[in-house]
Amino acid sequence: MLSTSIINFFIDDSDSDDDIEMTISAIRESVNRNRRASLYRTSVYRRTYIWRNRMHGHYKLYHDYFGENPVYSPNLFRRRFRMSRPLFLRLQSAIEAYDPYFIQKRDAAGFLGLSSLQKITAALRMLAYGVAADYVDEYVRIGESTAIESLKKFVEAIVSIFSERYMRSPTKTDTDRLLKEGDSRGFPGMLGSIDCMHWKWKNCPVAWKGMYVGHVREPTLVLEAIASYDLWIWPAFFRLQSAIEAYDPYFIQKRDAAGFLGLSSLQKITAALRMLAYGVAADYVDEYVRIGESTAIESLKKFVEAIVSIFSERYMRSPTKTDTDRLLKEGDSRGFPGMLGSIDCMHWKWKNCPVAWKGMYVGHVREPTLVLEAIASYDLWIWPAFFGLPGSHNDINVLERSFLFTELAEGRAPPANYSINGHEYTMGYYLADGIYPSWSTFVKTIPSPQTNKHKQFATAQESARKDVERAFGVLQARFSIVRGPARFWHRKTLKSIMKACIILHNMIVEDERHVQNIDYNYDSFDGIPEISVSPERSAELLEFVQCHRRIRDRDTHFQLQQDLIEHIWKTHGSR
Repeated sequence: MLSTSIINFFIDDSDSDDDIEMTISAIRESVNRNRRASLYRTSVYRRTYIWRNRMHGHYKLYHDYFGENPVYSPNLFRRRFRMSRPLFLRLQSAIEAYDPYFIQKRDAAGFLGLSSLQKITAALRMLAYGVAADYVDEYVRIGESTAIESLKKFVEAIVSIFSERYMRSPTKTDTDRLLKEGDSRGFPGMLGSIDCMHWKWKNCPVAWKGMYVGHVREPTLVLEAIASYDLWIWPAFFRLQSAIEAYDPYFIQKRDAAGFLGLSSLQKITAALRMLAYGVAADYVDEYVRIGESTAIESLKKFVEAIVSIFSERYMRSPTKTDTDRLLKEGDSRGFPGMLGSIDCMHWKWKNCPVAWKGMYVGHVREPTLVLEAIASYDLWIWPAFFGLPGSHNDINVLERSFLFTELAEGRAPPANYSINGHEYTMGYYLADGIYPSWSTFVKTIPSPQTNKHKQFATAQESARKDVERAFGVLQARFSIVRGPARFWHRKTLKSIMKACIILHNMIVEDERHVQNIDYNYDSFDGIPEISVSPERSAELLEFVQCHRRIRDRDTHFQLQQDLIEHIWKTHGSR
């Protein structure tokens, strides 16, 4: 009800215009107060609605920056949006096609909602200026919660659409350009520089602060990246976590039935890596990562499966033409023209081998083991490996059952042409110990050498052959789980663990030497491939048989060994 003073005002018309205006304001305030009081008396709280005039915000934004004659110049556009207008419009088109959320729609009352220009502008302003979500409301006419949602959907769309192109590893063209630039700056072979950056996390959960606090004394997230001379940032550390989250939703943090946040991907991946790196039991990581024993085991299994599925095609591939040329060049510089690496076997003890299988898995180690046969190069990169045969097999038995020379026998391996002591060869070879057969693809040492030539050759061969043993040693040092006894029951799990450790080992080798591979489309084998032979294609069958015989040619083996003896003596014998 209106007060008595207001009623008297209408009776007395001698008041001034100022009094009239003040009275009208009082009436408005009284009406609004009564309306708010009626709202508070209801049982359901209603959120205050703000009429922002969204279309006015869109027209103003369009007129200022996107019209035919915009108010602000292209320089100011680039300064405020951090990019040119054509690039912005390209992003807008791609994001609208990717996520319908950014397409302008009408609400239930028929009014037009926010346009994609408004949502993307709000997201970019928050990214560029680091402002709060409600800061962009006055200009863009967008609510705080909508601005936050637009930011989340915007960054998800950017990552999904453009990460394959703009977070790629360097291609051959990129590598050539970077090497050329590095050479011009006085650093031949330089591809870029690497460093880490810390990003403070203000709202880090209290339970996680101990894990995220470092030398900065505040919770931070670390970005490790490689940058080149043109400020391009190449693949960063988060690629492993992002790839695993995209592959398996198990690693995405979720809320339980009570609404509490579950374990994050960082906790699950960290638990798995600690078990691989230190070979500890599952409950050992509980105190630091706050993860249960069964969950840690499950995380380890899913982690190694994801690593094998995502990265095996790249990091457990056969050598490409580029790899072969690099290996041949390195072998020639070490006195072994045509050498591609060295081959050997490693045994992994199986503590929980079923009793019924022990007779099959016990060999010269006197304990159940699983055999890994692998080829390693000078940089400790482990090329295609064959794992899983029982430990009762010796190196020859494993070789006969492995697929390491399948591509060569099928004629799909890159050519390796070289000349030694006047003889031409078309297949590369691997250094091996004395148990391996006398094939043309193996070069073995000379037992009990008598002459100086033979002694020189034996010393050089045994020195270079240590590459594979060094690779096994580094693999076991980095991932102690394959150094100690295996505590899992199923061979499938052990196979995934071994493959994942080799993949991670090769990833580390690649990261530390700053050399990126350029071709990722290779065949991957999982087990012994079946070779189907059709009687209608006799020419291919004959070619396969000939390649198979060439691999096992004893005459070529001894001829190659003799040529290498003469080559090494001529090169190093007189020193």
